[in-house]
Amino acid sequence: MPRTGRPPRPLEERFHERIRKTSTCWLYDGAPVWRGRKTHAYRRIWVNEAHRTIGAHRLAWRLAYGPIPAGLFVCHACDVPAYVRPSHLFLGRNVDNIADCVQKGRGAHPLGELNPQAKLTAPAVRKIRSLLRRGLFQRQIAALFDVSRATIGYIKSGQRWGHLPDRSAERRTCDCRDRILSGWQRETDNFRVHRADLQPARRGRV
Repeated sequence: MPRTGRPPRPLEERFHERIRKTSTCWLYDGAPVWRGRKTHAYRRIWVNEAHRTIGAHRLAWRLAYGPIPAGLFVCHACDVPAYVRPSHLFLGRNVDNIADCVQKGRGAHPLGELNPQAKLTAPAVRKIRSLLRRGLFQRQIAALFDVSRATIGYIKSGQRWGHLPDRSAERRTCDCRDRILSGWQRETDNFRVHRADLQPARRGRV
């Protein structure tokens, strides 16, 4: 029982009384998350049974859909951490949450064309990779695209634009896989032919 002497109020009741609903979203006006001296945007609520706080968005998911599977996060489709409307939440792994953050340009360092300081585009980077494979010098490619030689070196090593898939590499991988599979099929067919040639000889033995 709380120190006030009154019986504890139900968790769901305390949760819903702090929600400010609009026509689209539900904003939970509860205690913020403190990290050092900075206030985080996520909100938390005290759970008497667990003797600790949990994220308001996680509680919203539990009340609407049930337990959260182990290893999954409750992510925000509307990108507002204080919003708790269940229809605006979805489950995902940590890598899915990070990918969603980067795709929407909310990361600490947006990647690729989402970075406002980026001078190159995805097609230009693929062209640079193609020129590198053809043997052009980095200084020549840098002059063609009006970037520094170091930028070309970073692209070559994967330190920059490493998130961008290389379509030519994917095609080479598929071609290599097809050659391996076709070679394996030829060897299997040859084995079947040799085995068929031995069948009459075996049947002719006494």
